[in-house]
Amino acid sequence: MMNYDALMIVDMQTALVEAEPYNRVAVIENIKALLDTSRKKGLPVIYIQHDGGTGDELEHGSIGWTIYKDIAPMPDEKIFEKQYNSAFRKTGLHEYLQEIGVKTLFYVECRQSTVWMLPVRLRLNTNMR
Repeated sequence: MMNYDALMIVDMQTALVEAEPYNRVAVIENIKALLDTSRKKGLPVIYIQHDGGTGDELEHGSIGWTIYKDIAPMPDEKIFEKQYNSAFRKTGLHEYLQEIGVKTLFYVECRQSTVWMLPVRLRLNTNMR
């Protein structure tokens, strides 16, 4: 069994999910199971939402920008909006994780091409695992 202090869901937005990424159905089902487990345990669930800027499929306020409906946040769950390829740059995420005492973070994200970078960024930016 995995032990973690918080669940972080990165870039699971409508435009990206509806673009049919590899194994989409299984990924969404797995995230739903993680959400259910984390919520039952009372663990923080944190969403990272990318704003791609004006005209982008992830433009703030557009349908594509919204978090995918099947894994949408509950009203009390924290959402951080990012405009860079790092959830830590100018978002307040690092400070929030410190504030709530997170040492071990379980994360999932939509873009497989960048998934390997998050553990490196976590270590460099926060000293977390």
